[in-house]
Amino acid sequence: MRLIGPDQYRRMPWKNGLGVTTEIARFPADGDRFDWRVSIASVDRDGPFSCFPGIDRILLVLVGDGLLLERADGGQTRLGPLEPCAFSGDDETTGRLVGGPIRDFNVMARRGVVQARLEVCRDETTAVVDAGTATALFHGHSGRVTICSASGEATLAPGATAIVEAPAGVVRLEPATRDTIVLGVFFTDGAAAKP
Repeated sequence: MRLIGPDQYRRMPWKNGLGVTTEIARFPADGDRFDWRVSIASVDRDGPFSCFPGIDRILLVLVGDGLLLERADGGQTRLGPLEPCAFSGDDETTGRLVGGPIRDFNVMARRGVVQARLEVCRDETTAVVDAGTATALFHGHSGRVTICSASGEATLAPGATAIVEAPAGVVRLEPATRDTIVLGVFFTDGAAAKP
């Protein structure tokens, strides 16, 4: 298990140059091409999303009232706080703020190589997650939680991240506070290779 703090995250410009993202983790860690990537971004105005051909995305609003995703085909999806939304990085997508600036949590997975799943864990009691053969990433949104797996144990503070390498197997989340919210991301083999 690896514990990553906010001081280890990397800030970088969006691919389209219209903002800045904070990259939490990616695989592989180096190079321009990734199989999976997790990041957080602040969005303070309406605008187009960067295009990522061949990438499946999951977006979740961490802070703020919400976001309206508009696709070039006319389709729309409204995201409230802590509601994951999956969409294709191939699609021309525009984000429209609902009630002001937001911070979002963004998961990317290379189609055919890796599949990603995002779960919001908000339980005051111990939760058990069977991550199976996945690489599991847990990001602390609020409260404190202890992450326990066969590969170790770590206490997660808000803003920190724990990564349990594949196969993660059974992972136990033990909240220390009532307001605990943890984002769990699970990356599994998408047919061509393991992350």
